[in-house]
Order: sequence, then C-alpha cells, then structure tokens
Amino acid sequence: MANPSGIGLYRTEVIADMRYNNVTETYDVKVEDWKRIFEHNMRSAASKGDGYVHTTIRTADLAGDKSDLAKEKREEAQEKITRDQMLALAELQDDISNQGYKNKIKLMIPMISSCEEMNNKQDMMDECAKEVGVKTIKLGCMVEVPALITELDRLYTAFMSVGSNDLIHSILSIDRYDSESIKKYDPTNPAVLKAFDQITSVGEDRDIPVSICGNLASDPRYTALLIGAGFNSMSVGIDAIPAIKEIASRIDSIEARQLFETILETETRAEREEVLEEFNNSIGLSADGRINIDLKSLDQGYDHFNDMS
Repeated sequence: MANPSGIGLYRTEVIADMRYNNVTETYDVKVEDWKRIFEHNMRSAASKGDGYVHTTIRTADLAGDKSDLAKEKREEAQEKITRDQMLALAELQDDISNQGYKNKIKLMIPMISSCEEMNNKQDMMDECAKEVGVKTIKLGCMVEVPALITELDRLYTAFMSVGSNDLIHSILSIDRYDSESIKKYDPTNPAVLKAFDQITSVGEDRDIPVSICGNLASDPRYTALLIGAGFNSMSVGIDAIPAIKEIASRIDSIEARQLFETILETETRAEREEVLEEFNNSIGLSADGRINIDLKSLDQGYDHFNDMS
C-alpha cells in the first residue's frame, strides 16, 4: 500500500544497540555482520525481480538519546562502527554491482558541522575501499547542524539530506529532548524557512540532490510548505507514505512556492499557521491531518511527486 521508492533512511545505530554488550560496554557487530545484515534487508525489502531495494544508509549516529555511553566512549564507538560499516558497504556495493545491480546503495554521514569534517569522512571511505580492493562510495551528507549551512557552496558531497528534527531544534535553540520543547517547536519560523531555502537553492545551483527526513517530512500538514521550499524528495515513516503522496499529488509547485514566500513574510506564528491551514483546507486537508479523499482519483497515480521513501 505504501509503495515507497526505496529505504530513505536506514538508521544503523538501532542494529548496533541490539548487539551492545553491557559488560564490556562495546558494540559487538563486526564487519561481516554489517555486510550480512545490510544485504539481507536490501534483498528482503526489494520488489520481486529487483534483487535489491534502493537504500540510503546513515552511518551510526550515537548522539543525543541514541546512546547511553559517556561522551568519550560514544565518540570512540561511533568512529569504529562508522569505519566497519564503510568496509562492509564497500564490499557489498562491489558484490551487488557484479550481479548487475547498479547504484543501489547511498551512504550518508550524520551530524556534519564543516566541510573539513566531511572531507575527512570521505578520506576514511576511500581508505576503506582501497583496503578491500574495490571502488569507493561518494558519500552524502546530512544537513542538521546550522554551522554547515554557511559552507554548503563548497561542500563535497554526492547528495544532501536535511535532518529536520535536529536542524529545527538547533536553529530555534531548544533542547530536542526537553519535554517542554514541543511548545517552542515551530517549523514555520522564518529562520527555519530561510535555512531550508538556502539548502535547496545550493542544491539546485550545484546539481546536488536534496531530500528531507525527520518528523516534519512525515506530517502532511507541512507537505505543501516543504514542496514550496524546494524539496521534491522526502524520507518519511512508512505509515505516512500514502497520506504524503496523496497530498503531494494535489499540490501545484508554483502555488506551493507562493505559499512558502507568504508564510516567510508573515510575522507571528499564529498568523503563519492560519495561512498554512487555509491552504491545506483548499486541497482537502483538515487541521487535524485528515484527508478528504475523492475515490474516483485513486487510480490516477502520483507521477509528479514519486520520489518517496
């Protein structure tokens, strides 16, 4: 029913946590384990005859609530896991390519704060590929640290994925893990919208694919706003895919851009939300996220916005 185009965000720290040894305080996942797990899941999720599903894999992100390790041990563990994952994926990409399946793996790095840091990760990837004697993987970058946005015009990356959760909370200077943060969370804030606009503009100017993930991408109330910001690829929760596709099929990109610019220039949060709600109502989306479905249109497809994963 969801019919995704692929796995848009493979969160590898979930797997690492399943093999965490509380006694030794280490992650007991070896290179061969990573390769076997990645291959199994890419095969299992593929449509019949496709061999492997297109998968965007995020290297281990042990920040925030994703690990209980002390900072020093967390950083050491993340570095080791990242390197092991790169070794595994370099080998797996070569195996898959030799079977005739090209460009099935995309690998992205989380929490990048500078071009130098991204370059270092690409160097690590290149070294891993050389170690196992195969071609390297050009890495993608998660844009979720505000400091990186000022350097995007010289960022060396295969693609960019906006991590909306961390980026929005950082821009608004609110603690993502504070129970009170929901009251201050405002994805329509001009600072957030300007960041989105800058990221997608750089992507268009430099011909770098840009997508967005996180809770915002899975909320149909903001789909029009994101399309207006220039996003035409979203990684969303599998349960949200049908709703996001349906809403996207109803949105004219020019009107979405006009909506984006109007909200960008609107002063208060209440007024911005009112403008967005009025637009959503016009395309059959209520304030609580319910969609008015025209059953006669269900067989028309979603061709103009089909990059959903």
